[in-house]
Amino acid sequence: MKVTKSYDERHAEILEISLQLFIKQGMKETTVNDIVKAVNIAKGTFYHYFESKDDLILMLRANYMRGFLALTADYIAQCKSSDWHGKIHAWCMGSIQHYYDHKEEHDALFHQNHHVEDRQDRTTIVRFVESLIIEGNEVKAWNVESPDLAALLIYHGMHLALDECRNDDFDSLKQIAERFYQLFIKMLS
Repeated sequence: MKVTKSYDERHAEILEISLQLFIKQGMKETTVNDIVKAVNIAKGTFYHYFESKDDLILMLRANYMRGFLALTADYIAQCKSSDWHGKIHAWCMGSIQHYYDHKEEHDALFHQNHHVEDRQDRTTIVRFVESLIIEGNEVKAWNVESPDLAALLIYHGMHLALDECRNDDFDSLKQIAERFYQLFIKMLS
């Protein structure tokens, strides 16, 4: 018997199953045929929801980045409004927590050999960090001449450090984040 699902339920199901296939088989190796077979839908149904496999990948990446932003914003929200160093620390800690909790997803979406370039989500995170730096400038927590460049360095520094970490246990990641936090604060001060 065919199960009828709402548009949103089917959309979410395709995203979730596709992500699991990308983690298990690899993004490049997973075809639209693999996805429709695993979801048990017709190929035309897939294209009703997504223009292409690349479109689906961009949606998964956007979802990942939204989760990242939400978690780091939650960490920052726990700081006193005047604790600007604490906010940078919270961003660092939220970053490693999200990475640790979603490492397989991160690696499948951003580090497999399948080229889909979209900087929009990354730019959103850099702008978020930049706004923290600008707000800190406004209250004299620091005096950063180029908040946009500092935000790029902070984002890419943390991202590179997590990608290059040879040890995936949380304590090691936390130590890296603490060291980067110290560097970031020196850069901002």
